[in-house]
Amino acid sequence: MRRFRGVGLAANQIGVSKRIVVMGVHEKSRYPGKQGFPFQICINPRILRRSRKIESDWEGCLSIPGYRGKVPRAAAVVLESLNERGERIVKSANGFEARVIQHELDHLDGILYPDRMTDLKSWIHVDEMNRLLNVSVRDE
Repeated sequence: MRRFRGVGLAANQIGVSKRIVVMGVHEKSRYPGKQGFPFQICINPRILRRSRKIESDWEGCLSIPGYRGKVPRAAAVVLESLNERGERIVKSANGFEARVIQHELDHLDGILYPDRMTDLKSWIHVDEMNRLLNVSVRDE
């Protein structure tokens, strides 16, 4: 995850059949305007509640390198999981962290972000995105 400058990784993305995700971001350069959040390990995570408010924003994925798409997600969630010490954690998250939580938990259920897109016209390769939007988005 860190080597490719991602913000989350589900165990099944690397061939581990466990309901575990890791996520967190402190580096802001790849995610301008997004609020960072601390590194966390979530074992058997589940979303207890989702806000009714939906926000669409760009997402990418280490499993589909080089592409981005606009994905609608709940603006806030309440997450329950066990941490790396086996302690039960219940936390509220909003904004970018809520989006990452939903994205990573989708992986555990075999769902990728294009499955959540409501308009596939926004699915775009980063080279084309850079050209059209005059931005510099990279996959490494």
